[in-house]
Amino acid sequence: MATGYFDNDGFWHYGEDDLADEGAGFSEVLNKSTNAIPAAVRARVVAELNSDPTIRAAVIAGVDAAADEYDFAANLGVETVPVPEVPTGARLIFAFEDDSYPVIIKEDGTMFAREFETRTDLAEGTARVIFAYEDDSVAGVINDDGTGLGGEAKSMFPAVARGSSLTAGADIPDPAVNRWQTLLSALIGKSIDNYGLSGSMVEEIGFHAGAHSVTATSDVAFPSAGAIALAAASFDVDPWRAGSNAAVQTADVVAVTPAGLVMSGTLARTSGTVRTFTRTDGGPAAPAGKVTFRARPTGQPGQLLILDTIANNTDETVAGLQTLAQLKAWTREITTHHDGPVALWGLLDRGLPEAPGTDVGNLILAYEEWCATEYGNAWYPVRRYLASEQALTDALIFDPAFVPTALDHQTVAAGAVPPSFRASENSIHQSLIAHKLQALYIAREFALRGVTHA
Repeated sequence: MATGYFDNDGFWHYGEDDLADEGAGFSEVLNKSTNAIPAAVRARVVAELNSDPTIRAAVIAGVDAAADEYDFAANLGVETVPVPEVPTGARLIFAFEDDSYPVIIKEDGTMFAREFETRTDLAEGTARVIFAYEDDSVAGVINDDGTGLGGEAKSMFPAVARGSSLTAGADIPDPAVNRWQTLLSALIGKSIDNYGLSGSMVEEIGFHAGAHSVTATSDVAFPSAGAIALAAASFDVDPWRAGSNAAVQTADVVAVTPAGLVMSGTLARTSGTVRTFTRTDGGPAAPAGKVTFRARPTGQPGQLLILDTIANNTDETVAGLQTLAQLKAWTREITTHHDGPVALWGLLDRGLPEAPGTDVGNLILAYEEWCATEYGNAWYPVRRYLASEQALTDALIFDPAFVPTALDHQTVAAGAVPPSFRASENSIHQSLIAHKLQALYIAREFALRGVTHA
């Protein structure tokens, strides 16, 4: 299975099992063409690309053929290869501002540019990207403002927010009302479902996102139907090691035995020490022993994932029990597995004790620098915003009587989140005003990056 993915700039990133060198042939022109369209359109394109397995497979399978057949650099938007009609099996057509010079991606992975007859049912110059399928019917059109015209073009909303207590909204009153995700939803006028689980490490977040498998051991046989209790201690990674959230107390799962028997059902946290697997497929019984679980999260293709990650991994990593390389790999697994665009915002800090120069602070900086490089426009440095004088100024928007303390300014000068933006002295959790600021920051960035037009 290909592990490459399209990022929010429309660029294809290669995975370890992809079949071409980065920047060669097919992917080079694909990257150029997606980068040439407006940000609002590009966000929609990326959602479609990542949600269509045929297109993803074509990117991998067609690299060599495409690179050998066509001089894409010369043909893209400059001169075209005349083709009398869209070939059967075309999956995607890129059209530009005047509806000419599209790039056509065929189902077998080959791609070429050609002259394109403007559709008579569209206003001149409005159709930027047209999605076409096997029978050459138009499935959807994305206009230059990111809106769709007819067909089945997908939206990235309702979005899904996953992560730790930083997403769940710990240490504030009525979190369902006051946490940043709810406030952000109101600001942008889009729905966002919250699946934050307090205490979760990135590998546990990954399980609930369907990106990581976990194993457990049963002392009794798995029945053909019904429930079986599993000790929480028997899991290599306990999905509910800490924290609670009604939205993620039960997960739809596929379970696989070492012999390859596949079982379907639900895995639930029934107490602090017990996880219950309830089988629903009615297949043959399975013997006692190890079983591997993979979650099947609810959602729709193309949904935006808003993700916090390693807040609960820093102590383990500083203690040498985990590595930065593992944190990166687990993060990449989540974002690559997700079937849609991603907005990654990382983690926060506990003020001066975790400022740059401390062990935890240096780990945070290294992770953030990697995120900025790895994810580019999909990276939202919330912590750095909250650790800024600009955020202290913006706080007046929500509380005209807000006056930063001397320690606030000192902490910001050290590059850390100030006390006024943390729930308590030693907490990593946001205060009420910090939740408002985080929502405002992300809403601004969404607008600037064209996300909220999708």
